[in-house]
Amino acid sequence: MTFVVVGATGSVGRVVAGALETLGHQVRPVARSLGMPFERREKLNEAFSGAHGDATVALPFEGMCQTGLCKGKGLKEDCPRARVTVAQNLHGSTQMQPVLTTGRLVLRPLAAEDGPQIAHVFEGAGVRRYLFDNEPVSPEMLREIVEDNLRRRKSGFGLWLICRGEGVIGCIGLHRASPQAVEIFPAFEGRIETIIALKEDAWGAGYAKESLEAVLAYTSDVLKQRRIVALVDVPNRASHALFRRCGFREIGAGQGPLYRAIAYERTT
Repeated sequence: MTFVVVGATGSVGRVVAGALETLGHQVRPVARSLGMPFERREKLNEAFSGAHGDATVALPFEGMCQTGLCKGKGLKEDCPRARVTVAQNLHGSTQMQPVLTTGRLVLRPLAAEDGPQIAHVFEGAGVRRYLFDNEPVSPEMLREIVEDNLRRRKSGFGLWLICRGEGVIGCIGLHRASPQAVEIFPAFEGRIETIIALKEDAWGAGYAKESLEAVLAYTSDVLKQRRIVALVDVPNRASHALFRRCGFREIGAGQGPLYRAIAYERTT
């Protein structure tokens, strides 16, 4: 795929361009948006119509930081919102699930051929214990997970593989609350839910927080969704700490197949 990276000469833009090239994509760098606001998608499309017909416009950030972290001095590299890559189709699609980048990671949407990669994430005992109630993930279940996530991509939802350098270290997902989650906590009906799983050798390095912050910024800035929920099994102390650090609050609890689960919500 060819990406037109707007703002590729800036520090954040260089990170984005490099990440896309690492993933094997062609990159056409553009220094600026020619004075057009980033939200004027049709004007950006027209300005960059000389790119490949299947090119995608990649915006390293949405123009202005709304978090207050930058205090009117422009975007800073340590601002989570500045690290989000919003990939939009050159011909006007505004919802396709994008590639996201952080300071150390690339979050790329799960592809049809990524079954073995996601299986390797799910096979870890620490992941399987909480994400799959300690049950093995069958080939049929894995195929269903991949197919379901490919269908969600057009709405901007789905699973991302969390990539560090050349390797996959985990995954993070965004979707309407699953029937299983709603059964445990009925108030989740229709809500947007997030899940995250890291391989055990990637625990303790801050990758989960870095990934979750990027997905949260994407959810609020691009999908314009202000409320996101998560379910965490009571014994999963690391995940409780993660969601609390990222601004989630406890709103209730319910009984899961193995453990009682705490319901969390984050509102912006």
